[in-house]
Amino acid sequence: MMKHTRPAIVAIVLLVVALLAVPTTAAAQIRAAARSVATATTATWGAVSTAPGSPAKVGGQAKATVQGWSSSPDYFDVVNVGTVPLTEQRIGVSTVALGFLGGYRDPSQTLIACTNGSWSRDRCSGTEVKLHYIGGLEFILATAIKPGERVTVQLTNKGQTAWTLVTTISVSVTHDDVRAATVTHT
Repeated sequence: MMKHTRPAIVAIVLLVVALLAVPTTAAAQIRAAARSVATATTATWGAVSTAPGSPAKVGGQAKATVQGWSSSPDYFDVVNVGTVPLTEQRIGVSTVALGFLGGYRDPSQTLIACTNGSWSRDRCSGTEVKLHYIGGLEFILATAIKPGERVTVQLTNKGQTAWTLVTTISVSVTHDDVRAATVTHT
């Protein structure tokens, strides 16, 4: 009798080992789901200046004109042309007086952004954020801007000059101005 029992036990052990080696349907689904979860995308960041409401063009620059002896401001938009939110932007200004030989830069310019609102009759319907002057020809707009979003900035010149002042505005963004990276599971 022992001869017939031993092959049966061996057969049962081999069957159990074979069943353990074959993955279950649940295990196969977990592995398949784990393979399809992670996707990577490349983020881009950048901002440009443009005339209020105008389409944003990469590398574009806005021009603002303030008439001499006038306190009437001019406006430009800062637009996030990247795919990630920005925490701040650097606004470069270069001003020359038309008709004045050798050019002119007025150090008394004031830039004020209107966030969560818009400018109407030189008044912001949202929150006014004065740009921080960091020296030379540069200001900092410390306002978060989402991809595709724009913020309108008012430029005024407090200087007393008879010349028409034309200011070229450029915007730059560094890696430090991009919001911190996040991981998203889909």
